[in-house]
Amino acid sequence: MTLAPRVEVYTQIACRSLHDSPMSSPITVPSTSVHLPPSLHTRNVVHVQLPEIPVNTFDECTGDPKVQARAARIQASVKTTESILSALTTGWLSHLSDILGRKRILALVMFGALFMDMVYILVSDTSSVFGRHAEAFIIVAPLVEGLLGAQSTYNGITHAYATDCTADGSRAKIFATMQGMLNIGMASGPWLNGLILHLFVGTNTISLFVLAIVIALTNLVFVIFILPESLPLSRRLPRPQSTYDYQSQQQHKRVAHRITSTARSVALQFLRPATLFVPQKLEGRKGRDWNLTLTGAALFIYVLSDQVYNLKYLYVKHVYDWTTEQLGYYMSFLWIIRAANLLIILPAILTYFSSKRKRATQNASPAHLASAIRFDRRIAAISLFTDASANALVAIAPTSSQPLFVFLTSLNSLTSGGNPALQSLAAVSLLAMGKGNEVGLVFGALGLANAVSHIIAPGIYAAIYGATVATYPKAMFVMSAFLLYVAVSLLGGVRPYIHLPPAEPEAAEVAAAAQPAPPSEGETTEEEDGPGGRAWSWAQSEAPEHDDVRRASIRLSLSED
Repeated sequence: MTLAPRVEVYTQIACRSLHDSPMSSPITVPSTSVHLPPSLHTRNVVHVQLPEIPVNTFDECTGDPKVQARAARIQASVKTTESILSALTTGWLSHLSDILGRKRILALVMFGALFMDMVYILVSDTSSVFGRHAEAFIIVAPLVEGLLGAQSTYNGITHAYATDCTADGSRAKIFATMQGMLNIGMASGPWLNGLILHLFVGTNTISLFVLAIVIALTNLVFVIFILPESLPLSRRLPRPQSTYDYQSQQQHKRVAHRITSTARSVALQFLRPATLFVPQKLEGRKGRDWNLTLTGAALFIYVLSDQVYNLKYLYVKHVYDWTTEQLGYYMSFLWIIRAANLLIILPAILTYFSSKRKRATQNASPAHLASAIRFDRRIAAISLFTDASANALVAIAPTSSQPLFVFLTSLNSLTSGGNPALQSLAAVSLLAMGKGNEVGLVFGALGLANAVSHIIAPGIYAAIYGATVATYPKAMFVMSAFLLYVAVSLLGGVRPYIHLPPAEPEAAEVAAAAQPAPPSEGETTEEEDGPGGRAWSWAQSEAPEHDDVRRASIRLSLSED
């Protein structure tokens, strides 16, 4: 709900930087209010009450191209700083949740968002030192939020939390529902802003930030004191050992050596999530498991292609000359369709097809894991292929038909199941690799790919649109469709590989005494084990016939429906 107010703050900072007077009057002291006519109010524009500023002066300031350029530069600096820092910290913080628990890291990330809104209030008050140096001080907000992970870490932790609370296997349905709830929240923000501005006289931008802080603070209190921890101590990873040997301090007294060792350890922790994308060697057979590599690449390309929506709004204003009100209706329509798809349509489809598959258990069998990999791969591939086809149809459809454009772009919202399906595919692929206790790490790695994509995507599409807007403005849709088709082809390489750890002699003796008649070749067990072997204890219970199970699993992983 603070997206539009933030734009107003950027504009005010640019006005104060370029026009010393009267733009330096503080926003928070209402002496003379500017009330715009009702006909000028739209759903997605936040109107600010400015003291001691005539309407024509304010319009001249905001309409000044230099002010707009300065505001755009401030916004770009904030977003770029946040994206780069979150790309560095997302993977590490998500992996840290595997060690410390989900709640602590989730609360930390939410505090970063709370701090950012507080900074916007401080820089809006020109009577303070923060407001007088607003352009420099506002960078503190993305510095703190970026270091605390920002939105990418929040998404990773919430997905890891849901994974802890659900059975092994495909989680595309629950992930789709979570993303749908997020879209409802994002769509409700502008409507809530407009409602508050119309109902309460004297409301300004500061009031909207205060309301956002109250909501965020309530959410933070709920997470700290009410929300239960999803990751019990028995399933957490052990704390990493320090790389510094305190017994040999006499040999390493040099400060430079200690700094280098600490820096190396920190760098390894930050880079560890990226190592999940390195293909893993298969147990008992030639080749490598490329599932996480291909899934991560597909997600990276999908997010890269999805950023075309930022320029889609510029496209309709340029080609169809839509007003701000028309654009607001169009944006709301797309958000409604996306939310309806994620909350109603896609879960209903997944429920129908999931009913034909075997129900998931807490400790899934190899057959169920292989089926879940194939299921998530198909859902992701179908969603991405439909999304790509919709962009391709936009590129070849006649420009003169506005209803056709709206219909085709609405198909993109109906294919929003690609992201949750890819998230679920990555989780079940990690489980199939025998690393079910590193769920936070895999979502951190996906968050890293997401953050990097958000960093480079605006420059790519801005360059394409700027070079082709005069001749063929639909070129950006062609680029998006091409990227999505590439992502679909990458998903074609995902295979239901199931990794089997080496059999332990002690477990083999116990299993041999408990099971005098081992299963024949080609059969798989579906027995559940205790909490100590959450994902892979089934392999140890079949240790006397481990080779037979391995061969059966290999045949299973190579089979395709």
